[in-house]
Amino acid sequence: MSSPFLSQLAELQRAERTRAKWVIVPSHSLGHTLGERLALDGAGWTNVRFATPLDLALPMAAPFLVERGVDPAPDGIGPALIMRLLLELPAAVPSYFRDLAEQPQMAEALWAAIAELRMAGGTAAALPRAAFAGERKHAELRALLAAYEEHLAARRLADRAVVFHEALAHLDVCPIQPADLSIELPTTIWAPLERRLLDSLPGRRVVPRALDLPGLDVPRRMTGLAAPADAVTPAPRSNAERLALLMEPAAAAPAGDDTLTMFCAGGREAEVEEIFRRIGRAGLALDQVEIACPRTEQAALVWEKAQRHEWPITIGPGIPIALTRPARALLAFCEWVEGGLPASRLRHMLQSGDVRVSEDGAGLTAGQAARLLARAQATWGRQTYAAALGRLAQHHRDRAADPEVSEDARARHAERLDQTRRLQEWTAALLALVPEPPTAPLGRWLEAAVTFVKAFARKSSELDGEATVALTEALADLRALADLTRPASDALALIRGRLDGLSVGGDR
Repeated sequence: MSSPFLSQLAELQRAERTRAKWVIVPSHSLGHTLGERLALDGAGWTNVRFATPLDLALPMAAPFLVERGVDPAPDGIGPALIMRLLLELPAAVPSYFRDLAEQPQMAEALWAAIAELRMAGGTAAALPRAAFAGERKHAELRALLAAYEEHLAARRLADRAVVFHEALAHLDVCPIQPADLSIELPTTIWAPLERRLLDSLPGRRVVPRALDLPGLDVPRRMTGLAAPADAVTPAPRSNAERLALLMEPAAAAPAGDDTLTMFCAGGREAEVEEIFRRIGRAGLALDQVEIACPRTEQAALVWEKAQRHEWPITIGPGIPIALTRPARALLAFCEWVEGGLPASRLRHMLQSGDVRVSEDGAGLTAGQAARLLARAQATWGRQTYAAALGRLAQHHRDRAADPEVSEDARARHAERLDQTRRLQEWTAALLALVPEPPTAPLGRWLEAAVTFVKAFARKSSELDGEATVALTEALADLRALADLTRPASDALALIRGRLDGLSVGGDR
C-alpha cells in the first residue's frame, strides 16, 4: 500500500480485530473506495465503519427533533427557496443581490454562501458589518439570512446546521462508544460545526498518518479544521509509488522498473481507448482495475466507452444524471417549451431516441412520429399541431377511401391514418402538460415535469430507471415552492437547476 493512511488502517485492522473502528470520511463513495482497497489488499474490513459527520449527527439529533415536531429540510430546495426569499424581501431592505437575481447560478451562489455561514455557526444577528465592504450587501444578506431562519422556524424544519447543533447537545447518545476507535481521513477540511462535533466524540482517537509533501504551503483553514496528522516521509519501493517525488527527478528509482508506464494520446477519447486496449491485452479482471480521473467529465467518458464495449463498471461519484435518457428528455422538453413549442424541436426530441410515443412502439414508433410531423408541415405554437395533423389525417382518410387507387395503396393510407390519429392523441397529451397562461404556479410546472419523465421519457436500462426515481425525488423537493407564481422561463430554469450536481449509478 503506497498510502500511509491505508497502511495505518491495515495495521489497525490487524491489531484491533474485534474493536469497532470508525473511519470519518467526507463522502460515502470515498468510504467505499477505502474499504474496497482494504479488502483487495487482504486486510479485510471487519468492524471498520466508514461514516460521514452527518451520519454521526443524525442518530444523535433526529429523535429529539422529531419529538418536537421538527422535520428535516430537503437539501434540494435550497437555491429555489433562497431565490424566493430574496425576491420577497421588503422594499425597505437595501437592494444588492436582487439587482443580480437574473444572473445564471446566482441562486446557487447565495445558497452555498448561506449554507457555509450556517455550518460555521453564523446567524443573522451575529453577521458582522466589518466583514463587508458595502452597507447594502451586508444589510441584504443579513435580511436574507434572517428570512431563512424564520422560514425554518415557522415550518418547523431543520437544516444541516440545526442537526449539528442538536447533536452537540446530546453527546451521550453518540453511536461511537467509549471503547471504540475513531480516525479521520487526513487533510480533510471540515466545516466548523463538523469540527466541533468530531472534537467532542467519545472513544479513543487515533492520529492519522499523511504523506509529507515538503515545499507545499498548508492552507490556513486546514490547520484549524482538519485533524492533526503525523507526516510520513515517503519511502517509495517502485516507480508507481514515486508520484509524490515527481519534482525531484534526480532521485529517480532504478531503471528496469515497469510498475509505472506513461503514454501520450491524441485527446481524452484516445487516452481512454488506449487504457481499454491495455486492460484487454493484460487479461486483467475488471474488478482489479481502477481508473483515476481528475474530473467528472472524464469519468463519464470512461463510463460511455465501457457501455459501448459492454464492460460492467462502476463509477465512484456516479454518472451525471444529464447523461441518462430521462434527464436528456426532460432538458429537451424544457427547451421545447421555452422556445415556443416549435415542431422542429419536437421532431429532434422524437429522433433522439430519448422520448417514446407508446409503451413498446406498437402502432407508432418515435421515428415514424417524427416523419409524420415533418410531413404534416407543422410550424410552432400550441395550435399548429392540431391543425397540421388534422389536415394530414384528412388527406390519408380521403386516399384510404378513394376507389381510384390500388388496394395496397388504400391499406397504406389507412395505416398512416391510424398512425396520424395516434400522433394527434400523443401531441394533445404532451401539450396538455404545458400551462397556457404566461405565468403559472410552480406546482403546475413540477407536475408537468414529473408526468413527462414518467410517461413520455424512454427507459431502456436499469440506470434510466434509477434516473427516473432520482429526477422524481429531486423535483419533489421543490414542492415547498409550489404556490410560487413565475413566468415559464423562470420555472423551467428552476427545474433545470435541480439537475445540476445530480448523479446516478454511484453504487460500488
